[in-house]
Amino acid sequence: MASKDKIDKREKIIKAALEMMCESGASFIKLNEIAKKAKVPAPLIHYYFKDIEDLHYEVIMIASANIIEYSIRELEPNPSDHIKMMKAYIRGPMIWAKENPKLMSIWMYFYYLSSYRERFKELNSQMRITGRDRISLMILRGIEKKQFKISPEIKISEIAEEIQSLITGHTIMFATENTGYKMEHYFELCTKRVLIILGVNS
Repeated sequence: MASKDKIDKREKIIKAALEMMCESGASFIKLNEIAKKAKVPAPLIHYYFKDIEDLHYEVIMIASANIIEYSIRELEPNPSDHIKMMKAYIRGPMIWAKENPKLMSIWMYFYYLSSYRERFKELNSQMRITGRDRISLMILRGIEKKQFKISPEIKISEIAEEIQSLITGHTIMFATENTGYKMEHYFELCTKRVLIILGVNS
């Protein structure tokens, strides 16, 4: 019972931090404010988390798991059509960003932390490697089915990295650019480039 109570209180703190980061941004929340929202004593936060960075890490893990789960789920309707599957994989993060703008803001904060904090840089690296492996597998299956036409001289890992960069870049542009363009504009731009890379004519 005591163990469950500890888990519940820890989860309450993380949930409160997530809600506050979505509402106010990560830079403006303080531990005592999180404690108040979670309805726990402020010293208890220090019991579970070394500092605010520890709490940021847990919140970012929630946001990252959410976008990964969403992206993978988008692949399920097209298990044998690898062109449609790739299009769905490109669209997934953009739809997620559109439907979850506050979580997207946390994801952007994660990129900021990854630029100078080793712990977050390592997490970002691990996620990117996993993502590239997923894209590589999609490419290989598309080649096997003769839906993708790629020169054997080009490394699949390099193509996967380029596609990953395109998806990330266009998703960020859609979420942050104040151009008036809708999501479909960035989706079409990204898809067109990815299909060229994969040797798809249409």
